[in-house]
Amino acid sequence: MPETNRIAYQPGTENAQSAEGDNRFAAIQLSNRERHMILWDSIFCDYKWIEEIVRDFSATPFLIGTRLDALHLGNKDDSKPLYAALISGDISGDVIYTKDVFFSCLKPHKLVEGTDEILFDSGIILNISDILNCPELIPVDIKQLLYDGDKLGSTYSFWRDVGGAPRRRAAIFYIDEISNPGR
Repeated sequence: MPETNRIAYQPGTENAQSAEGDNRFAAIQLSNRERHMILWDSIFCDYKWIEEIVRDFSATPFLIGTRLDALHLGNKDDSKPLYAALISGDISGDVIYTKDVFFSCLKPHKLVEGTDEILFDSGIILNISDILNCPELIPVDIKQLLYDGDKLGSTYSFWRDVGGAPRRRAAIFYIDEISNPGR
């Protein structure tokens, strides 16, 4: 197969950029649906768990991380693994009873000792605290999850938005009422 340049879309625009040197995909351009599936396929080998929680709990699972929108290009910077969190979107809390099905549907991975994270062979680190414990506040490394270097740059992908590629979220400003009352 001849080497081809990949075309990726700058998040939020229709301006294409060439990602030279990456010939792992045969197509010149990927649709939003294809990019969506590459992202979810990098974590799941079977969607039985997702289908179950959507059907049984009306859950809305989604992924959030810093560079999800570029995952289809491969990890260009091996020194900086992709960090993401999987949020079940289950408000009942019953998702914790689906752990066995969840783990059976994942691609090969290893648990990261002392955390609620798993490391995939692809280099993705996935926080699964929501699935394991269903806490009200999900313990994550905010710096890794929402910042790309020093720049706020989170991306997200909802499972139900199959026709859409991962989206980049504009900066959100948060005021901490506890430490800054009246602000």
